[in-house]
Amino acid sequence: MSFSTLAFDLQIRVGARTVHCQLESFAERIAIVGPSGVGKTTLLRAILGLGDATGSLSLHEERLDGRVAEDRGFGWAPQDGALFPHLDVYGNLAFASVEKPAERIAELVGVTGLLARSIGELSGGECQRVAIGRALARKPRLIVLDEPLSALDREARRSMAAAIEQERARIRAVLVFTSHDESDVSALADEVYVMDETGTLTERASPG
Repeated sequence: MSFSTLAFDLQIRVGARTVHCQLESFAERIAIVGPSGVGKTTLLRAILGLGDATGSLSLHEERLDGRVAEDRGFGWAPQDGALFPHLDVYGNLAFASVEKPAERIAELVGVTGLLARSIGELSGGECQRVAIGRALARKPRLIVLDEPLSALDREARRSMAAAIEQERARIRAVLVFTSHDESDVSALADEVYVMDETGTLTERASPG
C-alpha cells in the first residue's frame, strides 16, 4: 500500500475571496503554478500554519493541522527572504541549523564567502541563497519555497536547483514550491499542479 506524501483540504482567504484548495499527492517534489494573484503564496503559508486558514493537512499520513507553525517541522523560504536583519549571514544560517556546522549549508548554497556580511549588504540573489540555506538548515520534513530561484541568473538557477535536490534527497524531505519559470519547474518537480482563482489545483500532464 502506498501512502500520500502531502495531502490537504484547506479554505484560505485570498483578498476578498475565500477559496478551497484540495490536494493528495504521492510525489516527493511538487510544484504549484498559475497566474499571479490566484493565491499560491497564501496557500503555501496555510500549509506552514501561517495566516487564517481552516481545514486538514497531513504529511506522510500524519495530521499536522492542529499544530502551531513552529511544531510542524517545515523549512520555509519566502520570495522576499525574510532574513533576520540584525544577524549576519552566518547568524541567519546558524540560527536555523540543527546539524552543525552552518558552514556546510553555506557551501551548499554558495555563500561561503559571505558569512560575515550583514543582510543589508547582500544582493537579491544572495538573499535568496541565504533564505534557501536557512530553510534547508532546519533539516525539515517538508521544504516550502516561494519562487525560490527568481532572483538568480540562468546558470545560478541550475546550480541552486541541483543543490536543493541534493539536500532534499539527503534528508528525505518532501518539497513543495511555486514558480513562474518552466525550467525551474522541470528541474525540481515530479508533479505540477495549476492553481486557478477558485483555488482548484489541477494536475498537469508532466513537468515542463
